[in-house]
Amino acid sequence: FFFGTWILFMPSLAPDVTCVRGEWEVNTGEGQWTKLPADVMQQLSVASASGQKNCTVTMKGNVYMMDLENMQQKNTSSGVKRKLRSTLPSSSARPTSKSPPRSPGSSQGGRP
Repeated sequence: FFFGTWILFMPSLAPDVTCVRGEWEVNTGEGQWTKLPADVMQQLSVASASGQKNCTVTMKGNVYMMDLENMQQKNTSSGVKRKLRSTLPSSSARPTSKSPPRSPGSSQGGRP
């Protein structure tokens, strides 16, 4: 018996970036890492998966520039910078190709 959830994935109908999951944390000093809010984590994960080098987020009334290339958070008002880290695997963080996956049994290079 199977009691799990079935997920149907149809690449032709899926957007380039679907639900990307990863945890994002900021270094608050002295080796302490703090998780960012879920909505900000999702925004950063989508931006990273889309290949963006930076994005702007708002948390608790403050605007931050998130530098995804250098993994830094910068408060745009105060200029304070903090280290940023992610649990996203590097392969899912920046896709290298947008071509659809090959179906099982398909051949490459004319070889069976």
